[in-house]
Amino acid sequence: MFRNSARGSLLSVAAPLLSLALPTTALAQTSFTSRRDYPVGADPRSVALGDFNNDGRLDLAVANSGSNNVSVLLNNGDETFGAALTFGAGSGPRSVAASDLNGDGMLDLVTANANSGSVSILLGFGNGGFGQPVTFPAGSTPEAVAVGDFNHDGHPDLAVANSGSNDVSILLGNGDGTFQGPLTFAAGGSPRSVAVGDFNGDGNPDLAVVGPDADVVSVLLGSGNGTFQNPVTFAVGSSPQSVVVSDLNRDGFADLIVANGGSADVSVLLGSGDGTFQSASAYPAGSGPRSVATGDFDADFIADVAVANGNANTFSVLLTFSDGSLRVPQDFAVGGSPSSVALGDFNGDGMVDVAVANSSDNTVSVLINGSPRAYLTLTVSKAGTGGGTVTSSPSGIDCGGTCSAGFEAGWVVTLTASANAGSTFAGWSGGGCSGTGDCTVTMNDAITVTASFHQPPPPQKFTLTVAKSGLGFGTVTSSPGGINCGLSCSAAYDAVPPPRHPGGLSVEERPLPVSRESLEGGLVRRQDRPHRVASFQGFTDPPRPEERVETGSVAGPLELRLLAQGLEQREAEGIGPRGVRVGHHHAQAAARNPQVLRRRGRG
Repeated sequence: MFRNSARGSLLSVAAPLLSLALPTTALAQTSFTSRRDYPVGADPRSVALGDFNNDGRLDLAVANSGSNNVSVLLNNGDETFGAALTFGAGSGPRSVAASDLNGDGMLDLVTANANSGSVSILLGFGNGGFGQPVTFPAGSTPEAVAVGDFNHDGHPDLAVANSGSNDVSILLGNGDGTFQGPLTFAAGGSPRSVAVGDFNGDGNPDLAVVGPDADVVSVLLGSGNGTFQNPVTFAVGSSPQSVVVSDLNRDGFADLIVANGGSADVSVLLGSGDGTFQSASAYPAGSGPRSVATGDFDADFIADVAVANGNANTFSVLLTFSDGSLRVPQDFAVGGSPSSVALGDFNGDGMVDVAVANSSDNTVSVLINGSPRAYLTLTVSKAGTGGGTVTSSPSGIDCGGTCSAGFEAGWVVTLTASANAGSTFAGWSGGGCSGTGDCTVTMNDAITVTASFHQPPPPQKFTLTVAKSGLGFGTVTSSPGGINCGLSCSAAYDAVPPPRHPGGLSVEERPLPVSRESLEGGLVRRQDRPHRVASFQGFTDPPRPEERVETGSVAGPLELRLLAQGLEQREAEGIGPRGVRVGHHHAQAAARNPQVLRRRGRG
């Protein structure tokens, strides 16, 4: 849990929050199309966002420490806000948060009142109005308030940072907008900011607290019953003023970002997921940082960091790399002594806009984000023994030649694979894609997808050789073609023939060239009578006269011999030669899917 949820889609809340303004230098990464300043009460210290009139748009609530009230500015829906509505609070409100505190579906407000040691509850009417404040005691000089369910009863509870008593007060909620007496937990020197998150993954809300008197952030792990363990500290910069929780490197663990007023920088502590944090990395900001907040300024689905620089009347935007490190700051001018900022989408374009409380100007500034959306890279790699192409819709990928392209963050891209002739598409991997259909990805990060194509190896071939022997003459042919022996007595065949092409050899008996002759005792004698013909006596390899089968298998080099073992004299006067019986050879089978040969004779 990195944020307290409330209707109105609050994108980023910091305690005490940050402020933004128009750029002093034109920057390509982040820009704002407009800035409007709206009058509020005296010495505004904190700003919160929420939909206070249930119209689906984010409104503003500003805690005015000098006038002891809260200003509410309703969103007009055209990138402007209406005049401030004023509601009483306690004495010296330094922080404001929005949540549904009584379970009626309407947002309420809570303020931390530094001068009266209390918190004030303003129940919302759902139309932009709020009731009279009801106060509950906290600690000494409360500076900040955050909302969470610390005892898992389904009711919002309050955590209050008390700078005067160096502790945090926990006020357990009754679910009706009232709260029990405070439970107090030590929290370091002069705590000024408190944030809620689950730092050890146990499902219980934990607390992070900072104050200017100790250059540390104190982490209090929650027990899930409304109590907290003793604080564990982690070093940060000098005079920390504000802390916020986010997941900058998107590893699923809560990270801490701290604005340090004395060292004019931001400390980033990446979470380990077990309640501990890596050593802080420091990134420069402006002079006198007072508040920090996170939000995605360039729509690349990575939280960026904004810091309010109270002494420089600027705020800094530090865009975030995917590993959680920050880029160089981009500075934007704001009003006098910016003390708080909240980030949310005020015009419904999906981009983070900015609201800033300027404590010395008694104004709140609203800035509309005009930054270009980030383009994220989609890369296609091809694998496997086969070949093919991958194309994208919308266009950009044609791989083939172009296997990488940038697409606007948030776009849905469909990849289609087409196999080359002789190849098949085997499937996708990466980018959440699998199977052999289209691959659809949403560009919320740089994505690599692999398309695998398969090409079967060329079939194994074996040589079939026919040798003719004996004293007769004839031809041997094959089906499928290749052997016509006669002239071509050797051919290569695939080990796995198509099943619809049964193999076979056929034999044709041919007339002897010594027509009108006969063989007697091995001597040729001339006769004055019709032609004699040779007869086919069978296949052998080696001859096996006892085997007479109709089919055989070829699984390797094979030699079939045509024998004419003793020519049988047959009369051919007026009739065709008699049909012959063929002695068949059953070849040895030694390989898979043998080729089947059928032998047949014809007279």
